[in-house]
Amino acid sequence: FNIKDLPVSYFGSSQIAVGNNISLEISNDNTAVFFYYKSAKEKVLDKPIVEIWNANDKSLYIDRELAQTYNKPFLGVWYPQMQISKPVSDKKYQWVTLTGDQRFAIVADPLRYEPQFLLFVDVDYYIVDIKNGSRELLVEKISSHPSNIQVSPNGKFVNYYKNHGWWIYDIKKKTHTNITAGLATAFDNRFEDPNPELYGCAGWTNDGKSILINDQFDVWKISTDGKNKSRLTDGKEKKICFRMVNKDLSNIPSANYSGISSSVY
Repeated sequence: FNIKDLPVSYFGSSQIAVGNNISLEISNDNTAVFFYYKSAKEKVLDKPIVEIWNANDKSLYIDRELAQTYNKPFLGVWYPQMQISKPVSDKKYQWVTLTGDQRFAIVADPLRYEPQFLLFVDVDYYIVDIKNGSRELLVEKISSHPSNIQVSPNGKFVNYYKNHGWWIYDIKKKTHTNITAGLATAFDNRFEDPNPELYGCAGWTNDGKSILINDQFDVWKISTDGKNKSRLTDGKEKKICFRMVNKDLSNIPSANYSGISSSVY
């Protein structure tokens, strides 16, 4: 279909983006079509005789040049039965991942805190109601590392890592809970590395009521309200690292636009 034919179009002079790894996707409930779009008027600037590099620029000169050359596509959605179409991500909020039920999107401006020295820049994440377009701040200034924020497969929760703890955001209640508070263990290697890496989130239980979190040696099962915490393995005592292995290929983490999907056990 042509983007000009979409009802209530918010896309201006944009066009449907086509190419390798770019395709239309139908939502799990068959009510929406997700697609990529890009500007039809994006200009590729002539290469200047002199390159001007400014320390206050949000991104490096070469990155801006590549962005102009490739004209990065963004995510849009079309609801055929409701006769509604609108952007999900755009030039500012380029980072995007969908919740498990695809009713909400998590978006971020990757240039918000640039320029900086980190490999994975800090960002502010926002939660967007895809149908009505309302956007609210979800969490402020956390690492954009792909493992730092995920969504539950049932669409009810967002899990993210901040201040050396795992948090659960309840989308319906709009509440934040530090589910690892009070546990005498570390969920990152900050004691060995000044730029710590997470041991990671293994996934979610099949009933969607608990999340599986890794520390250095063990796997923890923690309820979404943080009230029930249990260590499933005894690796710390044996100095053995235990991890979940998902043999069901349909549940192995895969790309969720900018983010990564969660496993279910």
